[in-house]
Amino acid sequence: MAKALDFIRPGDVLVVHSLSRLARSLRQLIEITDDLQKRGITLRTLVENIDTSTEMGRLWTHFSGMMQMFEVEQLRLRTRLALKAAADRGRHGGRPRSLDPTKLKIAGALMSDSALSMAEIAAQVGVAPSTLYRNIPGGRSAVG
Repeated sequence: MAKALDFIRPGDVLVVHSLSRLARSLRQLIEITDDLQKRGITLRTLVENIDTSTEMGRLWTHFSGMMQMFEVEQLRLRTRLALKAAADRGRHGGRPRSLDPTKLKIAGALMSDSALSMAEIAAQVGVAPSTLYRNIPGGRSAVG
C-alpha cells in the first residue's frame, strides 16, 4: 500500500503544520527528512517556520525534533510521578465501580427470588443487567 509521501515528486514542497504531525519519534523524523532530501523534496513547517532547503533549516529540523522528544519524555515522567504520588495518598484512577459489595449482596438476595427478572433486579440496584451477569458468573444458579 502506497503512503502519501510516496506521491511527492522531486522539486515539490511538503508543507506540514508542525514536525510533531509528520513523525512520531525523532528516529522517524530523521528518516523522513533524509528520504525527502535524497529525493529532492523540500520540507516546510508552519508552526516552527522551518524550511529544509537551507542548511540552517535542516539543522533546526533536527534540533526542534530533539526538543519535542525531550518534551514528550518530560511529560511522561511528570505523569508517572503524579500517578505514583496519588497512589501513595490512596487515590486510584479510573471509573468508580458501579456495583459495590453492598449492592452485590442485595442483588444476590434478590436473585434468589425467581419471581423477579434480571432486568428488574438490575433496576433495583441501579446497574445494567450485563453488569450483574459480569459480576455474578453463572447468574441465578451461582446464587441459588
